[in-house]
Amino acid sequence: MLDKNNLEKLNYIGLDLKNIQEFSKDTEKLKYRPQEAQDEKNYKIYKYIEVGDIDILITPTDRLENISNKYKKAIPLSKYLNPKNKELHEIFLTLLNNLDLDSVKKLEDEQNKLNGQIPLNVKSESDYLWQIYYSDEENKYFMLTPIAETETAQMFYVLKKQIENSKNKIFVPICQGEYKNKLLDRLEISKMENAILLFTGNWPSIYEVYDITGNIKLVLTGKTKILDNIQSSYRMEFTTKEETTNFYTLTQALFLLQIQYPNFYRFKTKVLETGNLQIIMNNKIITLNNISDFIKESAINNIEKTLNLKQEKEELINRLANLKTFSLAKQHEYIEKEKEISTYLECKKTFIGRVKYFLKFKKTKNKEEDSNKIEKQTSIKYFEKPDIKSIYTMQDLIEITKELQKETNSVNILKLDIEALESKIELLNKKIENAKL
Repeated sequence: MLDKNNLEKLNYIGLDLKNIQEFSKDTEKLKYRPQEAQDEKNYKIYKYIEVGDIDILITPTDRLENISNKYKKAIPLSKYLNPKNKELHEIFLTLLNNLDLDSVKKLEDEQNKLNGQIPLNVKSESDYLWQIYYSDEENKYFMLTPIAETETAQMFYVLKKQIENSKNKIFVPICQGEYKNKLLDRLEISKMENAILLFTGNWPSIYEVYDITGNIKLVLTGKTKILDNIQSSYRMEFTTKEETTNFYTLTQALFLLQIQYPNFYRFKTKVLETGNLQIIMNNKIITLNNISDFIKESAINNIEKTLNLKQEKEELINRLANLKTFSLAKQHEYIEKEKEISTYLECKKTFIGRVKYFLKFKKTKNKEEDSNKIEKQTSIKYFEKPDIKSIYTMQDLIEITKELQKETNSVNILKLDIEALESKIELLNKKIENAKL
């Protein structure tokens, strides 16, 4: 005997347990091949589905159970509704008794608002409660309701709409849904995710979304840093293959530059009022329309920098050569000082020895004066600027930047060598001064 509360629930759902009609007919479970490798928590596909196209299954597990076990233990709802299956029917009555009717009403309000209107961020916090799958073998959708948990509002909502024979569509994520590769394939989407992560510092979400008429679009959402501790949300939609490919091509070109040459290219992002994500460098927005100008400007700037670095390298090479010569002279002077100290200690024992030492010291004094002079070599080669082309390709820019990186490294190494040699000379000077004392 049902109490008043449960009768109210049945009345709202529209289910007459004494006359369940087609629900009394035991239906069989769909053929479905679970994909264990798929992540059921991160939904990729969102669709509008007619509630009448969804088979409802009940499984005595929780949501965290692997899909194979959930599906293996699942039984069609019709068997639970049939009073002849006493044990299963009692379980259904328990589910009904534990049902929070307000959750079903809230769900119905949410779906009414979603009728033709895709959410801004596509996903919602309660998406995990929609356990809807698609069977390729039978071209049909089914819902799994894990009854080891208490959340069953989704099942009762779908049941209510099916009893109403409603043609309404509900907007839901598809568990284990895979990209259909109509706008971008899976590899391209993965590469785009990596590029957006590099530019924004946050992992993006990329969904294939089907609107209420079945048209597909690719929706890109996420957050990007706009100030030190402030982030802004972005949302981009792509409905055609051309615009999707254009944005993908742009992100991959800039991603390649920053990954290979992070010292020269650090792209940032900006969110427009429309929510679109823009990629910028040096306060200039880069799009597929102006990327050729960006490439040419960058190429010319890098050629100029490379030329300056080559000139600086020649000067540093000469300076290093002079310092090496000077360092050798200082080393020789220090060795002489060591010999002089040894000779002094020996000669000071006698008067004649002291006279000999004085005469020898006078000669080495002149050598010291010579060793303090750094010879300057002036054989510096000058480089001519190459001809500037009217058009530069991305490959041209990569090769030019590669040359710039090479010259930058060479100059930095020479500066370190000079710094080390200058330190060595300074140390030798101190040693020589101590030897004199």
